[in-house]
Amino acid sequence: MSGKEDTFRLILDKFDPQLSIPAIIVTKQNDISLITLPPHTSHKLRPLDCTIFDPYGTYGNTSLNDWILSNPDKPSTIYSVAVIIGKSVGKAFVKHNVEKRFHMTGIYTLNENIFEEEFLSSCVTDRY
Repeated sequence: MSGKEDTFRLILDKFDPQLSIPAIIVTKQNDISLITLPPHTSHKLRPLDCTIFDPYGTYGNTSLNDWILSNPDKPSTIYSVAVIIGKSVGKAFVKHNVEKRFHMTGIYTLNENIFEEEFLSSCVTDRY
């Protein structure tokens, strides 16, 4: 790969490097940058939770309610579930939502200071 713009980034949550040494070696050999999310920051740093999965749940509930109202005497099957989920995915998993959240978290484009005050380290030994 020729430069930074060609580097792939793999974002990991709850990463345990002791169990994944072979994976780290493979990523280095293939010019893949590993980004690990710090513990207890997922409410701010999980890019897809707020902009994808929350709307997906909302759209899913709406699609399910619509299907139930349209088919009052019909039991749901794997085929009806696929239709319901398909409608929800098409509405929630859109490029704009994904890009927006990655920007909001400071992951892309990289902004190391986006949550500067919220994640300052504490000094438990300081006494006043």
